[in-house]
Order: sequence, then structure tokens, then C-alpha cells
Amino acid sequence: GSNSNTGTREKPFATLEFAKKVVNTFKNEVNDDMTIVLLGGNYFLNKPVKFTVADQLPNDHKWIIMGEEGEEAVINGGKLVTHWEETELNGIKIFRAYLPDAKYIRTFYVDGEGQNLASKWKVAKADRPKFGWIPFTDMNSFEVRFHELGEIHNPKQLEVIWNPEWKICMYRAESISPGNIINMNRKYFKRLTTTIKAYMYKTQADINGYWWPNPGRHGIYIQNDINLITDPGDFCFDEEAKYLYYYPKDGKNPAEHECIYSNIDYLIDIS
Repeated sequence: GSNSNTGTREKPFATLEFAKKVVNTFKNEVNDDMTIVLLGGNYFLNKPVKFTVADQLPNDHKWIIMGEEGEEAVINGGKLVTHWEETELNGIKIFRAYLPDAKYIRTFYVDGEGQNLASKWKVAKADRPKFGWIPFTDMNSFEVRFHELGEIHNPKQLEVIWNPEWKICMYRAESISPGNIINMNRKYFKRLTTTIKAYMYKTQADINGYWWPNPGRHGIYIQNDINLITDPGDFCFDEEAKYLYYYPKDGKNPAEHECIYSNIDYLIDIS
């Protein structure tokens, strides 16, 4: 399609956002629901499709966005990755692609199958206490006692995943200090540890008598650094150099497959 077309089946528009803009120009002339029909294919969005009170149709009529009958239309919050080059990382021959417009990449799909954001040390319960905890830094640092962190490529994009009770908390690091200590980005991390300070405990005990965060009770691992890529299917985006690294499964050349990374956080904004 093309946004210079008339918007008919024979001469369709190219983007959902433009079709919505055109529909808005007719909304006061047509006393009915307004329908946008998508032909089969991927509709890649650069930003969420936004609906505000200005888009409200008269007489409580509805917006309908639907696929053409018998065809699969996908509203896609991703972008295609097509320009790959071979490289070596951590002694492994892998692929990378330069993505200068990407800010961060949380998910990555090859032929519709989600790949693994590079992670390390999904620690067994018996080993979790070895992580340690440094309370004198305002509950904002912890020590990893059984793996070396010196090879972390970019501490500022390193993420710590903690599973305290029924929650899954993801926090970004700030730096790595000598002694294998991860210092957290406090504005994200401190919320999890505020309970300790509020009750004036100088140990790691919370009001229920558990350590909080308690490595013995709560799962913990780190992710999102290119040097954590070790297994086929792992990927990671270097946010500074703007390269997406991918260790393909089964020796696949990603250039011969449909590769899509997530480009926006959500598809529809109703505000």
C-alpha cells in the first residue's frame, strides 16, 4: 500500500496510523461504526496507535480494526533485522547486526520463536546464600561470591532478577566494585529493600523473620550483558555500541530467517 492511495481494497493505504487519521475526517459525516480492514501481512509500528477523546465517534459508535476475511493481519510492535555479519564473542562464532535506532531490546524472535535473553547463574536454592548481601551500603549492593564479574561488558545495562515470594523484580545495576560487588541503580533497587530500613533492622530480617531479600528463599540471577551469551538461542543488545548479538540455534544463519526484535513497549495507547 501507499499513504498517497485512496484507501480502497484496490488501492490501500500503507499504515494503520494513516488509515485512522483518514477515518477521523469522516466520523461526523457517517452515523455508524467505522471499520479499518487490514489485508494480510505484518503492520510494523514505530509508536503505539493512540486513541484519545478526540477519536470518540458520535452516538457511541465503535472503532473496528479487523483483518480481511481469510487473511492473517498482524499488528507488530517489532522491527525486522536483515543485515547480519559474522563475528566472534566469548570464543564463539556468532552473528551481530547494527541497530542504531534501538534503545534497548527485551525480546527477539526468529521465525516466530522467542529466543533467550542472555542470563547467568539461575542459582539453585542451596547456593543462593553464597551471593551475600552488603547492608552497610544502604541496602543497595550485594556480593557475588562464587562467580567472577570482571568480564561483564556493560554494568549499566546489567539486570538483577529477584523472585521474592509472589513477585518478580527486575532492577538495573550501576557499577561493579572490586570484591565482586554489584552496586545497584538505587532508584530502581531501593524500593525492594525499604522495608528493612523502615523497621530499623540492622540485619537482613524482615517483620516475618525472613531475610529480605533472602537469597535462601528467593531465586536470583543476572541477565542482559553480551558476555553472558554462552548457549545457542542466546541474544543480547549492546546498548552502547548498538549491536544486537545472536548465537543461533542449530547453526542457522539468521540472514536466511525472519528475525524481529521488539521495538515498542505496547501497541495501543487509550488515554
